[in-house]
Amino acid sequence: MSVMPDVGLGNQVASIVSSFLLAHLSSRTLLLYWPPEMSHSWDKLKDHIEFPKSSSGLIWQYEDIVRLVDDPIMLLRNTKRMLVNQETVITDPETVEALMCKNITTFMQDSQFVFLTSNVHFYRFLEINPIYANLISNVFEDRDVFGQIAKFLIRPRPMIRTVLSDFVNSNLPSRTYVDPSSTIITKPNDDTLVIGLHLRTGMDENNRDVAILFNHDRDAVLRAAQKCLPGTIKREHSVASYRDVVVIVACDNSRVRQKALDELNRMPGISKAVAYAPSKEASRGKTGMFYAVVDLFLLSQSDVILRSGKMTSMFTTLAAGLMIRGFSQPVYMAPVVTPTFYQCDTSERACGVSLSRDTPKLGIMESVITDHGNDRVGTCFGGAFNVSTLLRERRVLYPNCEELLSVDSEAFAVVLDGHVNGDDVYLDKVVYGTEHSGIIDMIWGLFN
Repeated sequence: MSVMPDVGLGNQVASIVSSFLLAHLSSRTLLLYWPPEMSHSWDKLKDHIEFPKSSSGLIWQYEDIVRLVDDPIMLLRNTKRMLVNQETVITDPETVEALMCKNITTFMQDSQFVFLTSNVHFYRFLEINPIYANLISNVFEDRDVFGQIAKFLIRPRPMIRTVLSDFVNSNLPSRTYVDPSSTIITKPNDDTLVIGLHLRTGMDENNRDVAILFNHDRDAVLRAAQKCLPGTIKREHSVASYRDVVVIVACDNSRVRQKALDELNRMPGISKAVAYAPSKEASRGKTGMFYAVVDLFLLSQSDVILRSGKMTSMFTTLAAGLMIRGFSQPVYMAPVVTPTFYQCDTSERACGVSLSRDTPKLGIMESVITDHGNDRVGTCFGGAFNVSTLLRERRVLYPNCEELLSVDSEAFAVVLDGHVNGDDVYLDKVVYGTEHSGIIDMIWGLFN
């Protein structure tokens, strides 16, 4: 049973996707449980998203199972608890070791119920487990475990789909809304570039205000995006010819969202900027979760995504995983720089590009692995250090300035003097996290 942590939707889906894969690999039934006191509880989600149904009537909710039995206490016998979270102190090394090295069916065989709590993409451990690695790579095309499972599981309810369809029809008349779970996807034949712009200005997963990191300057998130947009558009024009450029703005702050619309609609190179922002009358009765879900699926309709604000936001990662076009869309990352904070060592014009679609990061601090030592974690790889090296090579650990500010190797080539193939989109310096641990520690200290 996956017990949801009280975190944002992106982190919750990371847990659900990982638990779904774990359940399948161990031949177990997956149940989901949201503690009722949570700020992001199922009660706030269930009106907006749904899980797939089947003719046999799939049951996902733990509470629904409890109602079917005469003795609920019986369900709690022979239980095992598994914890995989960001910080070392609340992560169970035995679980980490089992996920990356052991036969998980055997590991859990003495437990009728397994209560697993996680806020990260722990399926990344299963990807390297020698017992399951080949199976996972063969089943999932391009190793897109997260995207394929998320598209299957996380679906907008009919009311949300209507909102999305109306929005796309009104603002992208040459296109129609395509549900991410659709099995038939065709590449749009129009000459419009649709950029999904995610401006993350508000709370992080630990309910600390991201804006505080930026010296209370939420507008810094917009400024960073504005610096990256010209380079983003230029790179996309180098890949294909577009007549129009439409920016879909997703933002958790109404003032910044409106300012973005006002300024981007005057910005050269952009045909129009739009956002789902109904009138106060139309928005009456809507919740913050409603707008978050709408923004999430609108971003999935984009050709590319530009992320600004919290560089490790799993909301953006979820949106990227749900992108429905499937043609290796890049995710651009705009580093925010203020007098009191910077995200990596970059020039003002620098803009990072993830290799193809945003690769979901494992989401743990590297110390979760290395602090437990060679005798407890990663024994099948010869110890924790080897595991850490392997995961970094697979680009699934963060924060890492090299990864956050990487460039598409087919379009550009990073050279040490800071120039990228003579283009004006460049990096001042590429900072390698393994060699500049002090910078990485500083960044993590600010985020945690």
